[in-house]
Amino acid sequence: EDEPRFPHRGNLIDTSRHYMPLPTLKRVIDGLAYTKMNVFHWHMVDYQAFPFVSKTFPGVGPKTAWDPRLVYNHAMVKEVVEYARQRGVRVLIEMDTPGHNGAICKALPEICAPGPNSCHTLDPTKNVTYDVVMKLWEELSGLFPDNWMHWGGDECHTECWESTPSIVDFAKSHNVSGGVDGLEAYYFERLGKMADKVFPTKTRLFWGDGEMTGDVINRGPSGLLPHLNPSNSIIHIWNRITKDSYRAWADSGFNLLWSLDPSLYEDHDLLWTTFYDAEPCVQLNITLDAAQCSKFLGGESAEWSEHIDASRLLSYVFPRAAAYAERL
Repeated sequence: EDEPRFPHRGNLIDTSRHYMPLPTLKRVIDGLAYTKMNVFHWHMVDYQAFPFVSKTFPGVGPKTAWDPRLVYNHAMVKEVVEYARQRGVRVLIEMDTPGHNGAICKALPEICAPGPNSCHTLDPTKNVTYDVVMKLWEELSGLFPDNWMHWGGDECHTECWESTPSIVDFAKSHNVSGGVDGLEAYYFERLGKMADKVFPTKTRLFWGDGEMTGDVINRGPSGLLPHLNPSNSIIHIWNRITKDSYRAWADSGFNLLWSLDPSLYEDHDLLWTTFYDAEPCVQLNITLDAAQCSKFLGGESAEWSEHIDASRLLSYVFPRAAAYAERL
């Protein structure tokens, strides 16, 4: 009677905005195991900091973290992954691109868009961008054996693309659907073709949003959705979905995960009862039928660390994650 409803029961921890030491991450993993959660979603990098120490690109880590000491090297990553494995917890790594990438530009400015802080975006018109991202994914995949890889895709601000003549000209000369607005879909389609050869069996996850034009999933013909393969892509819902999007994704054959902002964001000071009431198949006055609901693989509560450091992390994650675990 106490078995889980969904195969994916996770919690996201953001270690970019504030660095989280390994003992803290291990205590989170212990809590996940205690509550029958089985996925530690490691949002390791973002535009504030990229604390992963790369052996492929030596500047990534020392130059991209808050401090050269506040990093995760290969040995530390392996330690976390093994610690989680022994407790029945998968570690899902996320490297969000092409947005949320201001930090990596400090070490690899050649892959970033020009403009103020690059608008925290990569340059989708350069071959070197794809070479770097794919080599980083190869390096990460050697450390994270899980068959899923989270590609992000949210909040890609295109102002720097729109203000750069060479990028605008590229979109025109390559007949990119939607012009500059379609470049993020172009980026992921091109990266996906490379990944098909390097990671033919791995599943890719993308942040999904039904209303915000800043997200790549929903932009009509210029968006990413028409270019995704439901057999190897999962949509991770995070913000203000619409009834049409909710049902369309399920009806299109995509598997779904649920991490709705704000009801599943642990840093928002919400009561644990909000997490307990977060039912994936009945939300926002939307009720899915049995076939649509079956596309949900589960969900994740999320601890974003803009305002949360290691001293407060555990008190925000629990009991909220434990309450959501009961729902899953």
